[in-house]
Amino acid sequence: MNIYILAPAGVISGGPELAHQFCGVCNRFLADETEAKVCYVDASNPNYIDAIGVENEIPERYRIYVTKRAHGLEEIDQPGNVVVVPEGLSYSISVIKKARIFFWWMSVDNYTESTGEENLDSIIERSEYHLVQSEYARNYIYNKNVSQDKILWLTDYINDMHGQFLYPVELRRDVALYNPKKGYGELQPLMQYANWIKWIPLVNLTLEEEVILMQSSKIYVDFGEHPGRDRIPREAAANGCCVITNRRGSAGNDIDVPISSIYKYENPSQSMEEINLLLHDICENFKQHQDDFAEYRKIIKEQKTVFESEIKEVLKKIKD
Repeated sequence: MNIYILAPAGVISGGPELAHQFCGVCNRFLADETEAKVCYVDASNPNYIDAIGVENEIPERYRIYVTKRAHGLEEIDQPGNVVVVPEGLSYSISVIKKARIFFWWMSVDNYTESTGEENLDSIIERSEYHLVQSEYARNYIYNKNVSQDKILWLTDYINDMHGQFLYPVELRRDVALYNPKKGYGELQPLMQYANWIKWIPLVNLTLEEEVILMQSSKIYVDFGEHPGRDRIPREAAANGCCVITNRRGSAGNDIDVPISSIYKYENPSQSMEEINLLLHDICENFKQHQDDFAEYRKIIKEQKTVFESEIKEVLKKIKD
């Protein structure tokens, strides 16, 4: 028996990184006769036989997780093997006939928007267990009549480079960071309204550059969708930024995004003056606001240990 974790070929983002993290940790816990491998899928054609197990070099960024890769559907689709299918590659289930399926809900919104839930019945029918990365995902699949005993937690953790230390308050600039690929339409009116603060997009940065920028800034604002426990808000918080969000997706609960309600807005477009005042107050009283995120930083720091304990529980189910 081997474990295969599907990941889209040639994609550098949070989901594929999580797949490699999972694979690397599994191999630390598995006996010699069993191993985990990443299986790359041509995401433009995931339900075709020749799309699974395509040849793809492990991206440089993910080599720290020490993973191996699978070669072709014939290798993975064998009785007794377990294939972990992330929601972004849900159509791959249609060509996996013999192996056991563990379905991984890294993102809810990305799944519903890309599939219209048209294959949800098939996912539920074929999956032995549903792995959930967030409380938002757990609620979603539970409300689709999946019993709680078929739902297992499998979250993630951010890169260890984030939050190793915090820059002194006096070195922080009045800067608000944002991800231009996420919720920009909602954020743009605030950027125009609060044009006194410097807004910097998080684009084209190396990991080291991202850490330095977050360590030297005061605020991260995210008014996009929150389809799971997003990495960038956690990275920003770990590096000492104050995080401001809407209440969409996982940001709507206090398990996935456990920050004070004063930093969450139901309708940001209708609260610009209030948010602008908060931005001013954070910049003028930064240490006070930064302290509000101390518990969140503690939770983020512990997520790697939690992730490893969750993997042990998943492996127990795989071996049953």
